[in-house]
Amino acid sequence: MSGQLPRPYDDGNLSPLASKLKNREVAILESDVLKMIIDGDTTPNTVYVCKAQTGTGAAEPRWQIQRIVSSLTATQEITWADGDGLFDNVAANRAALAYR
Repeated sequence: MSGQLPRPYDDGNLSPLASKLKNREVAILESDVLKMIIDGDTTPNTVYVCKAQTGTGAAEPRWQIQRIVSSLTATQEITWADGDGLFDNVAANRAALAYR
């Protein structure tokens, strides 16, 4: 899979269990192993979780980025860069991206 972007973890990467229940199992393949950047220092009360294929540089537009904002009431809001789970963002710019 060299040169291909990883897929978001949706039905493209998940297969239903044999029982056909709503539960799902993730298909883990060697080419799907991801590296992560977990940043809780850049923005107060915010954690950025950035995922990409191993070997991807932080300045490459090949990252899936999630933002988790904690409030004073212990509530957490989880949003995604560009409002989607695609691997098309730059991790180095995580604090400046638009989240929905």
